Amino acid sequence: VAGQGFNPFRGYGKGMRVAIDETLPQKFKIGKISLLELNRLKELGIVDKAITASDIRDGFKNGITPKFFQRAVNGVGKAYSAFDTAQRISVFENYKKFLGDVIPEADIKRMGTRQFEELAGDLTNNTYMNYDRINKGFRSLSRYGILNEFGAFNFELARTTWNQAKLAKQMTDGTFAKMLQDQYGV
Repeated sequence: VAGQGFNPFRGYGKGMRVAIDETLPQKFKIGKISLLELNRLKELGIVDKAITASDIRDGFKNGITPKFFQRAVNGVGKAYSAFDTAQRISVFENYKKFLGDVIPEADIKRMGTRQFEELAGDLTNNTYMNYDRINKGFRSLSRYGILNEFGAFNFELARTTWNQAKLAKQMTDGTFAKMLQDQYGV
């Protein structure tokens, strides 16, 4: 996030609250975020997209890796997921801030909050790892142990790195601004 020129702390506290709430049993949930806002984040694909532990676990189960690694993956998966969710929300909040800085306020109002958030969500999901966007074939090969257990991670790393480079190029050559104008009239 900081490498993308974003403030890594913007939205991070909110993200950690969401992540912790998602992992706690119902009686311990703190509920600092409204259900409406949480559902919107899920709808935008910002939360519930980072759990690679299930893919890795399936790779261990179906692949050739020893079974004793399974227990370690279960615990580490939950901890990883909490930090990943917090970071994902931070990236989303940073994209909203960035877009708010480059799009005039009147145009944002004309776009509407829903479309504005969808744009920020799409940028987030294109440039921050989102395992729902991995090619289903590659994901299956990794899940069933044909590819290494961390294949899904490698595929997603390649996809997001490509998209980050593509977005950086679009921002420097003006095609990002043209896309905003063509698609959103801003």
